[in-house]
Amino acid sequence: MTKHNTNPKTRKTRATSRSIGIDLGDRFSELCVLDGEGALVSQARLRTTRAALQEYFGAQTPARVALETGTHSGWVSRIAAVCGHEVIVANAREVRKIHQSNRKNDRADAEILARMVRFDPQLLAPIVHRSEQMQIDISLIRARDALVSARTKLINAARGLTKALGGRLPRCTSPCFAQRVREQMPEELASTLAPLVAAVDALTEQIRSCDQRVETVAQERYPETALLQQITGVGTLTSLAFVLTLFDKGRFARSRDSGLEARGCAAGADRVTHCSLASRRLGLAAASQLRSRRLTRCGLGSRRLRSLKAWPIGAAGGGGSVLLGLTLIPRRCATGIEEGASNGLPPDPIASLPASRKSR
Repeated sequence: MTKHNTNPKTRKTRATSRSIGIDLGDRFSELCVLDGEGALVSQARLRTTRAALQEYFGAQTPARVALETGTHSGWVSRIAAVCGHEVIVANAREVRKIHQSNRKNDRADAEILARMVRFDPQLLAPIVHRSEQMQIDISLIRARDALVSARTKLINAARGLTKALGGRLPRCTSPCFAQRVREQMPEELASTLAPLVAAVDALTEQIRSCDQRVETVAQERYPETALLQQITGVGTLTSLAFVLTLFDKGRFARSRDSGLEARGCAAGADRVTHCSLASRRLGLAAASQLRSRRLTRCGLGSRRLRSLKAWPIGAAGGGGSVLLGLTLIPRRCATGIEEGASNGLPPDPIASLPASRKSR
């Protein structure tokens, strides 16, 4: 038996509700507007600027807006939400109708988004962006990471140029590189290496400045980072990176849902789960640095190394045998820290183990 909606208010709402699809571009964006019946109302091409989008969304009646994840999706979604629209941010990797389409173009993509969000928003595998303040704070960490990468490239270039002439620069940490190299710089390469060494010195000062800002941000805005710093080897930078990557501890019912883990599976199969791109790369990079610091601090004694491998899985409530290979430790550390950020951490077994001999 067919049921008809006899409520005139509901029927009117459905008939007048609209859907807007946006295909964001770096300079221009395509927009498609559909009415409640799926008929095409209008199409527009706007500059991807705050002023243009604020004017457009402010003039539209409240509608359901769909856009894909990307560089501009965060601030565009916030502008649309402030203007009173319901915003659905689609996971671009999951919308195969768009990225595997045979007639892919910006205008068609905007229309596909509008029709999919009108039918069922869950088809877009919607995601939630972090707040604007959190985006500003995580940009600080990414800016610091860019400075560290630039410094590493300059140091490697200086060492490579020296080795090509039969020389060798002294071994030292990156913060001490400029001072040590100035004292032991080969005479024939002094004029060549001087600009590189000066740039490394300037980058080191900028990195120290970023570290001070990271300390201030963590203490003033994210007191939960203090909980994560109870783990051996976890400092302010690592804990802040995980807090900003998760940004809402209630998003995941289980730690494995965050994507920052390694799971056991059938023999011969790939044991490492797929980690999402974008922000979760930051969490795994922080876990890789944590792995290095823990191994350096604790030594490579077999008992301590086994505990290091087992701790993150035990902390996250996982099961199964301990997987071999140091390449899995970053994901396990990530799982443990993610679980700690959500539910608190059990005692760190590394701190309670006796010191072991250094590997020979």
